[in-house]
Amino acid sequence: MFCSFLFGQTPDWGDFNYRDYDFNMTVTAVVEIDDDEQANSNLIVAPFYGNERRGNIISGQVISGRTYYYLGIFGNYGDVVTFKLYDSENQTEYISSSSVNFVPNGIVGSPSNPYIVKFNSVAKVGDVKFGSVIDAVNYAEAGQTVTLTNDSEITSTVVINKAITLDLN
Repeated sequence: MFCSFLFGQTPDWGDFNYRDYDFNMTVTAVVEIDDDEQANSNLIVAPFYGNERRGNIISGQVISGRTYYYLGIFGNYGDVVTFKLYDSENQTEYISSSSVNFVPNGIVGSPSNPYIVKFNSVAKVGDVKFGSVIDAVNYAEAGQTVTLTNDSEITSTVVINKAITLDLN
């Protein structure tokens, strides 16, 4: 049985029931955002197959100064599992550039050699980085600048109802 403890606001990533799957695997991971390993207790991670959550939402556990994520992943042989990260402090979501191939009863990573789940920011406001342009625009206050730091695809309408500057590089 897997359990997780979360404090503060969490994203709406849908429901998950491990009983819907015959197989599971485990991943012991650390998280990097823009190639910097994170030791932030405001981060939570969950595995996904497409838009379907395939495990519990978990927060990290700090051991000897490193923050580890112990992920129980459920699915079918050959599923390509990606990850989402939510930063409750900045209320922003990231989608990983990392993936693992699901293998029943598989084990990926260990505390001595954790799997690195990589996330990249696409925009920033001051020193605060965001996984989406929309999150950055929503965070920015009047007079601030939203700077694009990586390529990004916006698939919905963005309404900007405040005086901010967009720096598209």
